[in-house]
Amino acid sequence: THFNQDNNMAHKTQQDIFEHNRLWAEQKLQADPHFFDTLSAAQTPDYLYIGCADSRVSAEEMMGMAPGEVFVHRNIANMVNALDINAASVVRYAVEHLKVKHIVVCGHYQCGGILAAMQPRVHHAEQALGLVGEPLLRPFVLVVLSAPA
Repeated sequence: THFNQDNNMAHKTQQDIFEHNRLWAEQKLQADPHFFDTLSAAQTPDYLYIGCADSRVSAEEMMGMAPGEVFVHRNIANMVNALDINAASVVRYAVEHLKVKHIVVCGHYQCGGILAAMQPRVHHAEQALGLVGEPLLRPFVLVVLSAPA
């Protein structure tokens, strides 16, 4: 672990991360010897969570869900638009194959991605897509879409 004097935060090294992963797997197996077998058998989440790639909070932790209970897609500013084949593939897979019942689109306050997207600026990627001069999206905090019963 390295300590950054500029912001008083400890930064994990790759070795720290691998060691934590090893310990985590060991703890999971001690608590339930079949944990990974059960988890790898299938996933049947009721929820697709689409959220910001912000590193400060994980979707599962925030929602109180265990591994396998929520299918997660994260990107900058939790964007879903017709031009994003990755997001479209996630939604299609979640709805058609996993049969999720709810789609949660969750943002957060002071999202840098939302603030950047709201600025009418010329960026090379936007210019290539013909999106110059217009904000890419409008801010929102939480939208839950549910399948009809």
